[in-house]
Amino acid sequence: MSLAGSAAMIVGRYAPRPTARDRIKNVLIFVQENHTFDNLFGKFPGANGRAANTRCADRLAGDPPHRHASALQPGGAADDLGRCYYTEA
Repeated sequence: MSLAGSAAMIVGRYAPRPTARDRIKNVLIFVQENHTFDNLFGKFPGANGRAANTRCADRLAGDPPHRHASALQPGGAADDLGRCYYTEA
């Protein structure tokens, strides 16, 4: 038997077994609308994200106006719907 053949048998015999991580082919993360990582996964164990409600509320205080005139001012920009301005601590 050649040296290459012997090496192939040894490598094949002691090859590491695949782990669960090796079997994962794709990871998909769907982010809907304007939700951030913290909104979706902030409280997930081991996620290294901020917990919800530590910087800004997850929901608006009330329902924004839905009238046609509200959409026209200022130029249709939805910039005054209870925006939370972030400040770093």
